[in-house]
Amino acid sequence: RLYGFELQNVYASEIAYGLTFQGERDALLFKGEFVRHEQDPLILSRIIKESNIPKMVTYTVDDDYYASTLGVEYTLNSLVFDNQDLGLILEWIYDSDSELKKAERIAFKPFLNTIFLGGRYTFNNEGDRSLLGGALIDTKNSDTLWQLEYEERFFDALKLKLAYNAISASNFPLDQFKENNRFKLELKYYL
Repeated sequence: RLYGFELQNVYASEIAYGLTFQGERDALLFKGEFVRHEQDPLILSRIIKESNIPKMVTYTVDDDYYASTLGVEYTLNSLVFDNQDLGLILEWIYDSDSELKKAERIAFKPFLNTIFLGGRYTFNNEGDRSLLGGALIDTKNSDTLWQLEYEERFFDALKLKLAYNAISASNFPLDQFKENNRFKLELKYYL
């Protein structure tokens, strides 16, 4: 005899708080962000009690963790042409989850301890045209996400963004995407 059952996904509420900063000194721009993520098991328990989920329920609550980004950008003003600048970017991206929960990493959590190396060429024109190129490099296994991006504003209300991403990977789970390069076109209209 087959009995009916109901399958429901239940997600715990997450509390996140942090600090973002940005400051400049001469041609250097310093920026960073620190975020602490905490699960709220009391809300999860209440959701389960108030729902019609059967008594035999399995759920997991992730451990708390923090994430941070620290970066510096050095700007070379009018390097080739007047009013056109080149910014050299270095960022470090870290997540305290990077050494934990191997089962979850297998479920796909790449780039948890990463550096970004790149450059941004800005035209400083009316449309704020810029080109960004660089690479996100996983420090654990050298998997790399290459990025090229063009952005410009038109008519004060329309913004165009073209992006191309390519993956160089030899480790699971990211290697399954290495032949699937991405192209993205984004149009935004501001009222």
